[in-house]
Amino acid sequence: AAARYSATGQAVVILSDGTQLQCRLTDISLTGAAFEAPGASPFVGDRVQTGNLAAEVVRVAGKKFAVRYLRGPEAAEG
Repeated sequence: AAARYSATGQAVVILSDGTQLQCRLTDISLTGAAFEAPGASPFVGDRVQTGNLAAEVVRVAGKKFAVRYLRGPEAAEG
């Protein structure tokens, strides 16, 4: 697993339907990131966009969720 670094700051996560979630970044690594959203979180398996990176939601716990960045052909799908 890649080293994770504690982070703070605002982030926008874009859901597959175009909805923009205003989130707080809680940690980040080379392979993914974790966020806290004030409203409903996306579901595990949802494809999202974080900045210019495609990602997949891999964990949801209450208002917090984590994503794994998609690379290469995997990022081009869906």
